[in-house]
Amino acid sequence: LGGSSCLNYGMWVRGAAQDFNRWATQFKCGSDWSYDAVLPNFKRLEGLAGSPLLEGGEAPDAKYRGFHGPVAARVPHPPLPEVRDFIQACAANGVPPTNDYNGAQMEGAAPTQFSVLASGGRANAFTSFVDPLVRQGLPNLTVASEAFVTKVVLEGTKARGVQLELPEGDTITVRAGKEVILSAGAIATPQLLMLSSIGPRDQLEKFGIPVVSDLPGVGSNLQDHPVAGLSVCAPPKAVEQLSARLDSTGLNGVAFTKSRKAK
Repeated sequence: LGGSSCLNYGMWVRGAAQDFNRWATQFKCGSDWSYDAVLPNFKRLEGLAGSPLLEGGEAPDAKYRGFHGPVAARVPHPPLPEVRDFIQACAANGVPPTNDYNGAQMEGAAPTQFSVLASGGRANAFTSFVDPLVRQGLPNLTVASEAFVTKVVLEGTKARGVQLELPEGDTITVRAGKEVILSAGAIATPQLLMLSSIGPRDQLEKFGIPVVSDLPGVGSNLQDHPVAGLSVCAPPKAVEQLSARLDSTGLNGVAFTKSRKAK
């Protein structure tokens, strides 16, 4: 449980401020999408454990960082010597260091921050938001694992629930008292909307899906984040010594730089 927050390295990285501001202005999403507007939400969900220190030895800026939220985050300090070598190499090639890429300046090279529990395990969507409620034994909470959502149940243009396929093969409808929240990721969420008759008319009609709401933007405008991997050959003894010192399987250092569009 926890979706894609259980995958990969558990890096703790916010969206770039420039992207939020661009959505607010260039794409006319409104001021509620600006970075200044969403920053309080980032701070509320973030829980920097203990007394974290940045590479320079100072504490993270409370103007940008949160310390009491439900999602555990960790700033490794001090970083490994190899990470400092990586940061210096980036600087020599035009990518300057940044003290806190989740703070005032994202662009640059820095030690990687992770979403990690005090016990050393991963902090994900389930451990942060759902498991504490499960442990309380709330009578109005049911966690249905291995259930497959097939569509949103609509009454007119109102979402009234979801249709589920259970592991036993039964199909049931769960009705909502207030609202339906889709949180199935960047791919499955628009797919669910389109299976539920919400999306571009031409694509829905192509597959014989009746159109309730013709929304051309559904399933479009996916923005990926390319990652440039670096492989280094080293003697087995050196690899063994380094692996014993790393905080995770990799990505102990990270660098953010602006990409350039091809002409």
